[in-house]
Amino acid sequence: MIQNAKSSAAGIFSAPFSTAFLINKCHTPVFLPFYHLVCDSELPHIKNLYQYRNSKLFYEDLDFFSRHFTFVELKDIINFIKSGLPLPKNALHITFDDGLREVFDVAAPILKEKGIPATFFINSGFTDNKDLFYKYKASLILEKISHAGETQLKKITGILKTEHDIKKAILSVDYRNKELLDEIAPVIDVDFNLFLKEQKPYLSSEQIRSLVSDGFTIGSHSIDHPDFSIIDKEEQIRQARESMEFLSKNFGITYRSFAFPFSDFKLKKDSMEEITALFDCSFGTSGINDDIYPSNLQRFEMEKTNLPARMIIRKRAAARRVKLFTGNKTLKR
Repeated sequence: MIQNAKSSAAGIFSAPFSTAFLINKCHTPVFLPFYHLVCDSELPHIKNLYQYRNSKLFYEDLDFFSRHFTFVELKDIINFIKSGLPLPKNALHITFDDGLREVFDVAAPILKEKGIPATFFINSGFTDNKDLFYKYKASLILEKISHAGETQLKKITGILKTEHDIKKAILSVDYRNKELLDEIAPVIDVDFNLFLKEQKPYLSSEQIRSLVSDGFTIGSHSIDHPDFSIIDKEEQIRQARESMEFLSKNFGITYRSFAFPFSDFKLKKDSMEEITALFDCSFGTSGINDDIYPSNLQRFEMEKTNLPARMIIRKRAAARRVKLFTGNKTLKR
């Protein structure tokens, strides 16, 4: 009921107005759409988790952004935060999370062709295909689970300690019990190390250096992508600091930017204060919102849908207008 009311309110605030009008009335210093990858083929480690954009949709996204926004670089955002240097009207910066190989193979060439800057946020523990994100392990397991025999399923339910909705249970495995996925994998002949070796889902160091050489910017996305809301503050700080140190040491990155894995929304104030102090700027995933921490900027998702960018932006801008009207434009922490 509450969600329906919000949707109805957003519809009322958007229906009579042009897209350009809605964008202009967002009153945000910079628009921050984020992706994970762009790909035209089916990827088994991702297909069971979320829907991603293909190259046709991505081209259309960029054409839409080009008509309505002014692209800025990460350094412009940092200068705005640290020195108050103004950003152009309707500034926009594109970011990608997780450091997946497809950003090098597909997204970066398109961005380079169009002369559009972007920032790629890297998990230091996955670079050079050293390890695999536990959510991607879950997706690979789900690819094989439908072919499992009765004996295999019995072993898996024993590991998960549940006999109800095995697929849901696998997707529910989180950072704290991710070792369960490593126990399940050999039961159905899933070899994560072989997948890393053959498929190389992540960026290599050489590819990252190439992206930097092409003028793209690189940021930290933690070591191995935990949900920060379920790990203690000491581990949060370690994940943030060491992943940034990895980028500085290996790629000569002098600016310091960080994208919170999953979200920053549930973090306590003391954690947010210490983490944001480590960086020139940081990024959450809560849509077009203001934040009580000026250097922490909120992004909006461009995935999990085939809707054109125009519709995604209209929905986000309408939600922003509702928040402005009700006085809820700043995240409550």
